[in-house]
Amino acid sequence: MELKNKIKRVAIYLRKSRNKEGEETEETLAKHRKRLLDIAHKNNWQYEIFQEVGSSMDEMRPEYQRMINKLTDGIFDAVLSVNLARVTRDDAETPKFMNLLRQDDILFVTDSERVYDLEVQEDWQALKFTGFVNNWEYENIKAQLRKGKTRALLSP
Repeated sequence: MELKNKIKRVAIYLRKSRNKEGEETEETLAKHRKRLLDIAHKNNWQYEIFQEVGSSMDEMRPEYQRMINKLTDGIFDAVLSVNLARVTRDDAETPKFMNLLRQDDILFVTDSERVYDLEVQEDWQALKFTGFVNNWEYENIKAQLRKGKTRALLSP
């Protein structure tokens, strides 16, 4: 059976951290929401949307916590998000999120319609590696921003 056929109800998670130059938060969220809703409609999945603006490093985001609580209640067959970095980049939270999905047999689906089944070792490793890269990328961006601020303070 194709994994997508196992999915009946999804948690759609949307998160935006900051504005990119020339692009507003609502515009970005609207684009992401449309793409994910198109996938849900195409596959006839029921869904609930969890949407917020905040850092992927903050595990106490209200909508993220609300989604986690519903995942533990067994309401959803999958989490549908643009990618893992939209859900979390935190190197401590990512394994907790992945373990929850694995323990409760919840699939993870990206906007490319890639379905991860964390019971499958290759999927587990692929998502684990993605989480590592996401955290590395976040830390690198943060370091570059710190350097930029320091340079700005030191220049006349």
